[in-house]
Formats: sequence, structure tokens, C-alpha cells
Amino acid sequence: EPQNFLRWALRTVSDRCSQGQAEDTSGRNLEEIVNSKKLINGLVVIRQCVPDDAELIKRTLVSWSDAEKLDLILTTGGTGFSARDVTPEATRAVIMKEAPGITIAIIQKSLSVTPMAMLSRLVCGIRNQTLIINLPGSRKGAQECFEFASPAIPHAVDQLQERKAKTDKLHGLISRSGPSASAKFHGCQCTAEESPNTSVASRPRHSPYPLISVAEAQAIVTDLCNELDTELVPFQVAGGRILAEDVYALDALPPFPASIKDGYAVIASDGDGLRQVVDAIPAGSNPAQQVKPGQCARISTGAPVPEPCDAVVQVEDTELVHASEDGSQEIEVKILKAPTVGQDIRRVGSDIEKGQLVLARKTKLGPSDLGLLATVGATSVNVYKLPRVAVLSTGNEVVAPGSVLKPGQIRDSNKTTLLTSLEKIGFPAHDAGIARDEYEDHAHKLK
Repeated sequence: EPQNFLRWALRTVSDRCSQGQAEDTSGRNLEEIVNSKKLINGLVVIRQCVPDDAELIKRTLVSWSDAEKLDLILTTGGTGFSARDVTPEATRAVIMKEAPGITIAIIQKSLSVTPMAMLSRLVCGIRNQTLIINLPGSRKGAQECFEFASPAIPHAVDQLQERKAKTDKLHGLISRSGPSASAKFHGCQCTAEESPNTSVASRPRHSPYPLISVAEAQAIVTDLCNELDTELVPFQVAGGRILAEDVYALDALPPFPASIKDGYAVIASDGDGLRQVVDAIPAGSNPAQQVKPGQCARISTGAPVPEPCDAVVQVEDTELVHASEDGSQEIEVKILKAPTVGQDIRRVGSDIEKGQLVLARKTKLGPSDLGLLATVGATSVNVYKLPRVAVLSTGNEVVAPGSVLKPGQIRDSNKTTLLTSLEKIGFPAHDAGIARDEYEDHAHKLK
């Protein structure tokens, strides 16, 4: 007998997708799978993308269940650990009954794919005659979890819609077929042999989780982390911090044509020969007068080259011809070698152009970077806030370092190592104490 036609709704919960900053690949993929009717005879009649807003999610779920009277609602995204992940809470607030069997089946099957499935907080439940299932936000995870739940969905909807003939038929098939059929149709995809056995003697002798490299494990954790908030700090105390935005040069460096050597600023087309010295330009000063053909200006390293000079001749390539009677001023010098245009001059922006990117976002700031910030005038920088880390030791055998050991006890040494390591890299660290191997004590200290 063909399955009844199911009316579906898909809701993608994502701040970035709802703002057009990312493509809703998970929602589109689920819609294609449902509409293909390869797994279940159904059609997506509504598909929306909303931000991680609990109230908005709740209003939509209520409207789709009560007004639209849809058979099933799939949500994708917002089931993780970050502060903005509120889909499970919003779902739990509107459902009238939970469907833990579907949740368990999804998570159990997901754990056989990746150990990171233990971080999922998805919720499945019922509102009136509508089944609501939370799925992960990733395209791959959402598809896999939907496929895990799909065998039980038609029967679940038949029960909700009180299609007694269909449910009786399935129950009869199960009762006539014996335990194997029961394992196949009991509502999730795990068989009795696959169910976890909690007795000590029957525990697995090998880990059920796949062996992965440290780099893979780090990548998984990093992918699940959200960026920290940012703060503005003076550049002098920003060492070791991570830039939260690109830094651009406010000015060119050098901001003026600068002399590379001590010597004389000249007009290159004058060639070699005698020059009248009309000015002396030390570093940090502004040229007082313009140099004319046949003239030159004595100049220090780093000083601005006056107009229309286009070359600098080093002192070693000159001779003093005439000086003032007291010897305090040079009046005339001889240029021994004809200069070339641009000789010994740093052009404007030769080191850093105005508006040039000097430090990229997510750069870890070191001493040379702080010097560069000072150079470009970035006296305050936007950096990521430091993560605050609590270290909690666990175990009935663990006691404080100052304790007198009793039989079976050890002193808490790992915490000291971790706290000092965190402090060494600049992270605020908090000693959260020692928790006994009891649920209540763990919960109390974590709260």
C-alpha cells in the first residue's frame, strides 16, 4: 500500500544564512532529498531561513504546527554549544511530548560516524499532530541524521494522524515476524545486538570511536568554536594578542622624499662642479628655501629633500671650496661625481604606501608588529578578547597538593601544570576546585 503523502516544512536556523552571508546548502539539500521521494513519500511545502532567535523560532514552529497543520517539521542548525545555538530550547518550549527514541537513534547512529556527535543537543518531539525533528547545521550531518530517522517517520506520522488501519497493519507484521521484525520496526535503526550493554563484563574491549590524528581532532574542535568578542586596547599592551581586524597605514612611509645619506641635495641635471650652499637641512626640519640651478643644500640622513632637488650627493664625493670666516657655514662646495636622478633618495611611500594593508586580521602581534603599529599611527587596535579558562579536577582519588595522603589518594598536580601553562600564554585561568565522581558534585561545580 503506498504511503500517505506527507506535507513537510524546512527551517534553517543560521545568523549568517539569514543575512545572506552564507548559502543555505543544508536546507536546499534536504528539500531535494524529500522532494525526490526516494526515502519518504512527501513534499516540502514551506522552506525558510531565520536567525538564531529563540522567540522567532518558537513562533514559527507554533504557526506551522497549529495553523498550517503540517505533518513534519525539520530544523537544521543551532544545536551546538555556542551561546547563539538555541534551537533545542525553542523546540522544547513548544512541543507537548518529546520523542526521545528518534533522538537516541540519530545520536547513536551519528556516533558511529564521528565522536563529535556527542556534542549535539538536538531535540525531537510532537506538537498536536506535527512531528518536529532538530538536525545539525552542516549539509553532511543534516542529511545523515535525516536518513537515520527516516525509517520511523512514516509510522510516527500515521500514529499522530490516527491512521489506525496503517498502524495496525504494521503492528501485525511485527508480531507475526518475530524478534527480527521487531528490531527492524521498533522506531529507531539500532538492533538489539547494537544496543549498548552497560554491564561491566560486557563492555567493549576496544574503543568504538575511530582513531584520528591530533591535527584532525584539533580541526574538529576549531570548526565548532565561535569567535570571541573583541575589545580595543592600546597598541603598547597588545603583544601576544590576536588582531580582530585589518590594519591599514594612515600615512605613507616615508611621508616625504628622504635623504638616505649625509651630503648635499642637488639638481641632477647640473652635473658635477661647483655649487653654492644655500641651506642646511637637519632631520626633522622643514626646508626653508627652494634650491635653484647651481645651488645645493647640506642635508642630513632622514631629512626631507627640498624642491626641486632630485638627487643627493654623499659627503665623500664632494670637496669644500669656500667657508665662512668663523668656519660655521659652508658657502661653496665642489661636486666630484655627476649624480643621477633619484640618487640616495627614498621616495614617498617607498616603505609603506598610504592606505596599504600592514597587518592582517588574526595576526598574532609580536614585538616587530607593535613597532609597525607605532610606525603607521595605529595607537589603539581591535583584538579578540582572551578566553577565560576554568580548570576542574575530577576523581575521588584526587586531593589538594597540601593534603596528607590517605591510602588510594594522589595529589592534584595536573591542575597546577594547566593553570600555569594558561597563565604563561596570557589566558585568565580559574581554579574550579576538585569534583568527586558524583553527578551532583560535578553539576554544582560546573554551575
